[in-house]
Amino acid sequence: MTIDEAKRLLATAPGPCPWYLPLGSPFVDSRWGPLTWRKIGNAPALVDPSGAARFLLGMYGFAIKLASTRMLVWYQHADAVHFHVVNVDALEPIESVKQCNALMELHRLPWIAFDLTPTREAHDVVSVPIRSDGGTRAVGFPSEMDGIEELAFFVAGNRPGSGTQLWVARPSHGLLDVHPQDWFNDGSFDFGYQWPTRATRDAQSGRFVCEGIRLDHFVLDDMCRNVAEWLR
Repeated sequence: MTIDEAKRLLATAPGPCPWYLPLGSPFVDSRWGPLTWRKIGNAPALVDPSGAARFLLGMYGFAIKLASTRMLVWYQHADAVHFHVVNVDALEPIESVKQCNALMELHRLPWIAFDLTPTREAHDVVSVPIRSDGGTRAVGFPSEMDGIEELAFFVAGNRPGSGTQLWVARPSHGLLDVHPQDWFNDGSFDFGYQWPTRATRDAQSGRFVCEGIRLDHFVLDDMCRNVAEWLR
C-alpha cells in the first residue's frame, strides 16, 4: 500500500477533535438547515445557517453524522468511553461561546450544549469501561447506531504510553473488539508527543490502516496489535 492510498482511505475516518473535524463543510441536517463545524475561539462549534453556535466539542472528542438531525458524539473520560446520540433539532443557541469555551477548558468538559428537550431521547448515553485486556465484549449500543457496521478509534490508557488500544465497535451486532497496541505500548515513543489518532479498515486486505500525531502512516497486522508496515 502507498501512503497516498492510505490517505484516501483515512480521509473520511473519524478522528479526535480538533485535528480531524470537517471544518467549513455541512455536517448534519437540522430544522434550521445544514449545521457546519467552524472554529470559534478555542473550540470547534456546530453552527446553523444564521451563524448561531448550537454545540461545542472539546479536545479529543469524536463526532459523526447518523441519520438526519442526529449525530453521535463520543469521548473518553477517566476509565470509560461515553457515547451520546444527540438530536440536533433540540439544541438551543449558545449565547456566549467565549464563556462556554472558558468553562470547557477550566473543567475539561467534553462538550457543551443546551437542550430544548433534555430527555433520554435527546442524549442517549452508553458508558463502556476501559479494561487492560483485549477480546470481544457485548455492548448495548443505542439503537440509532444500528446502521453503523464498524467504527474504529483509538483509546488511551490511564498513563501516558500505557494501555493504548484500538476499539472496533460493531453496533449492528452489539459487539466491541478491543485490540491492545503492543507496538506502541512497548515501544520507545515520546508518549504525550506522539500517539495514534485514527484508523479505518482496508476492504481488500482486511487490515487496519492508521495514522497518528507525529507518526508515519502504518498498517496493522492481522491480529491488530502490531505494525505490519510503516508507510513512509
